[in-house]
Amino acid sequence: MQIPLKDKTELRKAIRSQIRELDPEFVRESNELVYRRVTEGLIEYVHAETVFCFIGTNMEIDTAPIIRHALRAGKTVVIPHCLGEGTGIMKACRIYDIDDLVIGAYGIREPRPNSVIIEPREIDTALVPCLSCDRNCKRLGQGGGYYDRFMEGRRFFTAALCREILMLDNVPVEPWDLSVDAVVTEERIYTSKQAPEE
Repeated sequence: MQIPLKDKTELRKAIRSQIRELDPEFVRESNELVYRRVTEGLIEYVHAETVFCFIGTNMEIDTAPIIRHALRAGKTVVIPHCLGEGTGIMKACRIYDIDDLVIGAYGIREPRPNSVIIEPREIDTALVPCLSCDRNCKRLGQGGGYYDRFMEGRRFFTAALCREILMLDNVPVEPWDLSVDAVVTEERIYTSKQAPEE
């Protein structure tokens, strides 16, 4: 998809509009296919002992099935906890049950405030949200900077989850924008170091 827009603010607005027009049945099938590709095809997830995963909103991939899969597999699962709106800072907190979450910043479900914090160095693989990505693994986020700050200096593997229809030819980036190691869509896994995997 190519959208000739001036800046990322306009680009985000255009993509959000496109997301709102997606057919619900397509969204459901897309979520299922991304779930399968992560749990069966993303080797870094399969072998990870500690997995960081975002809670998908209605604008994003539904990650609840992935989180339940990771918990059933005995993985340590950590979820982002934002330290208030506008702070740009979040922590990774361990959960034992996806149903044991509360509404936090921006109306997104997150771990309870007294949850155990897991340091980034303990994370093996992180599944992160996006509005869009390109095939070179450049990521367009919501604009809050939470994930760029969290991933800065990372040692863990990062994969953004994106619907293929929302992929861009080229995501405009600023010096502080961080790319991910892989992008997982319904159709394939794009990596930053090699040709796309079928």
